[in-house]
Amino acid sequence: MIIALQLKTVPAVSVGTSATALGTGSGGAANAGIMVQAPSSNTASVFVGDSNVTTSNGLEIEPGKGITLPIQDESSVYGIVASGTQNLRVLKLL
Repeated sequence: MIIALQLKTVPAVSVGTSATALGTGSGGAANAGIMVQAPSSNTASVFVGDSNVTTSNGLEIEPGKGITLPIQDESSVYGIVASGTQNLRVLKLL
């Protein structure tokens, strides 16, 4: 179970067909992890992983869905889409 003492909203990230970092790493370490959500207004899935993420090896986040990752630096998590651009929202769990 993840327990956060504080939350920090990271600006929305526009993800395209090249691997895009989900944050800058600023504002303190996400000691309890990060939550990543694809808004329901997205029209396609976003795939997340490390800097080598592709649509074939990334974790799929469908529109309206989200995941929690136990990682301290959101800038080490990347997103990619098959075509066009989609948005992701990131929340640090401090």
